[in-house]
Amino acid sequence: MQRRASLKRRTNQFTRSSEARVS
Repeated sequence: MQRRASLKRRTNQFTRSSEARVS
């Protein structure tokens, strides 16, 4: 379960970074 949360957190960070880049 912790591993999944970590992955989700990592994906969220990537999406956030991508969004900032697009902006």
